[in-house]
Amino acid sequence: MPVRPTQSSLPPWLKPGSSRRAGARGFVARVVIGLTLLGSSAAIADPIVISRELCNGLWIVPLTWSSEQSGKMHELTAVFDTGGSSLFIDPDSLERVSGQRIEAGRRVRMAGVSAPGIEFTKFRPTVREMSHLGAALGKDFDVFLPFPAFAGKLLVLDYPAREMRIEEGTLPAPDGETVFSARGPDKRPWLAVDLGGRDRKILIDSGSNGRIELKRLGRLNWIGEPIVAAVKTRMDKYVQRRAGRIRDSLTIANLVFEQPIVSITRDTELIGVQVLRHFVVTFDPRHRRVRFEPAIDGPVRMAPERNTGALLRADPAGYFEVALVHPATPAQRAGIRPGERVVELDGVPVAARGCRRLDDPEPTRLGLGVQRGDRIERIDVEVIDLIE
Repeated sequence: MPVRPTQSSLPPWLKPGSSRRAGARGFVARVVIGLTLLGSSAAIADPIVISRELCNGLWIVPLTWSSEQSGKMHELTAVFDTGGSSLFIDPDSLERVSGQRIEAGRRVRMAGVSAPGIEFTKFRPTVREMSHLGAALGKDFDVFLPFPAFAGKLLVLDYPAREMRIEEGTLPAPDGETVFSARGPDKRPWLAVDLGGRDRKILIDSGSNGRIELKRLGRLNWIGEPIVAAVKTRMDKYVQRRAGRIRDSLTIANLVFEQPIVSITRDTELIGVQVLRHFVVTFDPRHRRVRFEPAIDGPVRMAPERNTGALLRADPAGYFEVALVHPATPAQRAGIRPGERVVELDGVPVAARGCRRLDDPEPTRLGLGVQRGDRIERIDVEVIDLIE
């Protein structure tokens, strides 16, 4: 039987907090449970590189936990997300390093957790199943690190250099040129974005590997009617996102995006990695400021949305389920049907496909291994511009 998280059954370094209901809206998460704050006991004289790994555009942070009870050091893999506000750990990961099986929804205290060059003085994650998020990412991870993880420091997401750093200091007052207010409806970082002469407060979301998500509100001037272009994995659900290219230019931190591709959302409006990748972004959480340093001269024209016509949903069991097939596309002509399971991509098992780099070229063809009965049928499918 699994060990229940009672005061008598848990060692002092792994005690549960109160049970909480954890809701969410967004990958990696738009969490709505109570905020878990983390502090650092390390003094920082020079910049410290926290991560040099981007997986499908998301920052991967190596963590180490030194167990007070066993004296052993355990390695954990975390995904960092500026759009999240609470700390999570996967129950299987927690059991692996602690030997304790804790039910989902409970919060535990873990002393001795550190990232490169920095030790957390408070580490109190809520236990939450996250295997479906790892399946969508292409990499298993143990911990979800939210925006407050490095509170009190300057946090630098340097996409061109592929470095996530923390530094001492503060950002100057907002000047509307490179430094902007990050204030919004909560303590996550927000940015006022000019859309056709109108300002909108949009979440800066490093945990979204998409582009721009906006509420339709009848105000977007579409070049073509939006279509379902992706199946997004959220903390608690899968959602289909309609997207299209708009006629209006979108100005983000004084970098103009001409006729960008925009996804329609009913949830939080956000800018994702496909926009952030053009900047070095520095956050000053204490003063709620953010600096955007463009890595290129504008204007920026977003590349087309490319696909075979079959939209896939990642499953933790190690396959993609075909969620939707667009008519008159290579996937439909190849006979791929909704509900089928894709178990291989270009001959590689889906579970072993790994991460994709931001600068990887878009393929022109894709080999899909489709499970049909007791055999795998390998189908070579052209990749087309789903949204030009």
